[in-house]
Amino acid sequence: METQKHVKLFSIVPPRLGGLDLILPLYIKLKERHPRLSIELAFMDDRAYQDLIRDNFLYSEVKNCTDKIYRLKPQKGGKIINRFFSCLNSVPLFVKILAARKPVLLHSILIESLFIRLLSRVVRIRGGKIFTHLPSLHITLGVSPPDKVFGKVPDMDAFLYFGDSDVAYLEKRRFPKLIQMGYPRLFSSWKEYILDKSLELVKRELEEKNLSPDSRPVTVFVPSTVENIFNIQELKDWLISVLHILKKEFPKDVVILKPHPLQKMEILEKALKEIENQNVIISFLHAGILAASSKFVISHHSSTIIDSMGLLVPSIHYQEFTPHWLQRHPDGSSCLKLNPLWARDESELRKCITTALSKNYHAPKIETTLGHRENISMFFD
Repeated sequence: METQKHVKLFSIVPPRLGGLDLILPLYIKLKERHPRLSIELAFMDDRAYQDLIRDNFLYSEVKNCTDKIYRLKPQKGGKIINRFFSCLNSVPLFVKILAARKPVLLHSILIESLFIRLLSRVVRIRGGKIFTHLPSLHITLGVSPPDKVFGKVPDMDAFLYFGDSDVAYLEKRRFPKLIQMGYPRLFSSWKEYILDKSLELVKRELEEKNLSPDSRPVTVFVPSTVENIFNIQELKDWLISVLHILKKEFPKDVVILKPHPLQKMEILEKALKEIENQNVIISFLHAGILAASSKFVISHHSSTIIDSMGLLVPSIHYQEFTPHWLQRHPDGSSCLKLNPLWARDESELRKCITTALSKNYHAPKIETTLGHRENISMFFD
């Protein structure tokens, strides 16, 4: 990447907020390395943008490190109207790329689409580079997507992978070149930044909820529901079980529930009414920010546990594998490969909490397990 001021990175945001959360530390690291770099984001799914603005920290960081945001598919009405506005909203993006010298395109589209094909051609006309990355950590944790996910491979200079586990799967595909980038949420600069910001932001959140800002909370990463895999009643039972244990063991401590972006809030609110615990709050703060100020974290099957484990915060995976869960996930949970504390019932959860708070307990370093190595040199070659 050249050092001229007009060098631009155009990034197509993954379809879910977790995908943006995944790649944001890369934007920040690139800006630190090359302050004059211009970064412009394009949201192809407006739900990710709507979820973003609910997370004040993430939204602020995105605005601070990017120069422009395109919302390509805002929901305006029916299918035809949305398609019209999508085409209309894409025009400025194409114009900006055409005006750029040697632009860099970054996206997580694994199957070539008309939009990506046209965008790539414009980048090539301007002598630019194209990099692709995974939209989530599933492959890195050992969960391979169905083969149908990989159709015709889009044009790219290289596929940027996160960890060693990706290689075995990706080498079977038709990607021209694999380069390790590492997992951005484990970048050392990002973790240091999270640790620096956490105390202030969590204190402010507690003060706004009229709770003691000096309290060191327990954070619960609340999972989403999927029909016939982990249904609504199972979520309610899981949540009530967690809150029952925490209320009994830590009656005066604040419990922060961090909902999954796809979770319907009325389910959580109904469960909270049944618990009647004034010290339980719902927060949309970044998972890493909450984890960094917590005694420990309790999670279900979710890659969000990486945010807490990457910061060496004691993390408990609380889940019993039901027959219908195992039909979809025969290995139980890929998150267990990171070696968090694991509880299958309330008795084991109490023991895990005791272990997590023990002075002799040391959280595992997941960078080694994931085969994580930081590398952004490809953007500057």
